Amino acid sequence: MNHAAAALSLAGALSVACAAAPAWAQSDLYVHVQTILRDSDGRLIAYLESTKFTDLDFALLDTFLDLEAERDPPETAEIGGRFYEVIRRVQVVPIDMSTVVASTNLTFEFDGQTNLLARFAHNGYPTVPGDVLESIWTFVRPL
Repeated sequence: MNHAAAALSLAGALSVACAAAPAWAQSDLYVHVQTILRDSDGRLIAYLESTKFTDLDFALLDTFLDLEAERDPPETAEIGGRFYEVIRRVQVVPIDMSTVVASTNLTFEFDGQTNLLARFAHNGYPTVPGDVLESIWTFVRPL
């Protein structure tokens, strides 16, 4: 996708997201997650995505994103004369036991503790050993 298409896609996502006024609207931070579950043969088992979260720790998310931006400089986009940084992170987790997963969580090790930054609660999906869970997190915040 070229930068113009990405900016248009981002502008559309931001305008739709702002119109829906989800819980994160209390901040300038936009958060989106895609959750993809594949079996051991790579076949798609489940795909979920959301911009609505049951838990968002804005203060720790800001710290996390500052550290992530230092580690790997983010893309930037200009929309309507405003500049935004776009930070994407991918988590890949091989599944080693049968269970039902009912939320997608982003955690962060900080000050010797594991902290929950964001949780996307959903109806769940069953997993078995050999499955692979991929979560793609996208964060957009003004510069």
